Amino acid sequence: AKQKASLLVNQPDILAVIGHTNSEMTIHAVDIYNKNNLVLMSSGAATEELTHEPRKFFFRTQYTSSLIATSLADHLLVKNQKQAVILYNQANAFGSSFYEEFKKYFETQGGKIIRIRDFDLSKKDFNAQRAIKEIGAKGETAIALVPDAQVTNSLNNAFEIVKLNQDRNWIVGAWTLMYPQTLEIASGSQQKLFKKLIFSVGWHPLSSPNKEFPQQSRSLWRGEVNTRTASAYDSTRALIKVLEMQQKPSRAGMQKTLSHPDFSAYGATGTIQFNSPKNGDRKNPPRDLVHIVKCPKEQFGLTFVPIKYPTAAAGLKCD
Repeated sequence: AKQKASLLVNQPDILAVIGHTNSEMTIHAVDIYNKNNLVLMSSGAATEELTHEPRKFFFRTQYTSSLIATSLADHLLVKNQKQAVILYNQANAFGSSFYEEFKKYFETQGGKIIRIRDFDLSKKDFNAQRAIKEIGAKGETAIALVPDAQVTNSLNNAFEIVKLNQDRNWIVGAWTLMYPQTLEIASGSQQKLFKKLIFSVGWHPLSSPNKEFPQQSRSLWRGEVNTRTASAYDSTRALIKVLEMQQKPSRAGMQKTLSHPDFSAYGATGTIQFNSPKNGDRKNPPRDLVHIVKCPKEQFGLTFVPIKYPTAAAGLKCD
């Protein structure tokens, strides 16, 4: 990430960059862009570290870990879950940020966070079976599952937790778990492992504020796209709008236009505005919770839909 950033900032004809893939890469590269007055528009970084230490030339269309954490914690509390354990990569920027935000909010609402030996999904000696056994000994305990974006083996360990849990405990997590492997695990068991799985997303085609975007993307890609695609599209739309608003586009002009309180663009997830000059976070970013429902026409006979739909909607052609 640092090498790419150093390469890009030294090319004066580049006026803005969309990146990087995740929080960890963004944290390592953001200061290089900032020092060289080049806008970095992130569609994937969610860590609160970028909110607490804002950079003038950093903006993002992705919603932050605090919003992800509070949405999931609220759902658990509604389900009368008073105790939770967080399994994450403590060395990962997003994972550690999520842990702090979830713990702080859950405890202020009367919940209790417990700690187990195998809480770090990234450890080479992580033992999913031992983790599930220890959680089971703690009484009714929800699991917040937060693997990193494939920086380590934590995603595979998270899949193993889902499999071994056998739908006994509630499991909530970020959209980093919305992979086909999760659906495959759920479909391959007679226990129906998807009843207590809830994930947070920034966008879903069935609840898209922009109704044209899912139709156009479906036509282009011959299938559904996910929240990553929508967020990247929004980053692109924001920068296109900024270019159009400048008579002579420049790096300084990009930052100044994005920071203006009246700036707005329209993307896949609706209106895009930023909290500048306070920080480059998005104002009122959309968010949703999804669960798994049956959809015979999909690869594993299952799909992710917003929790407001108890079954697959006709819009996904599951009938």
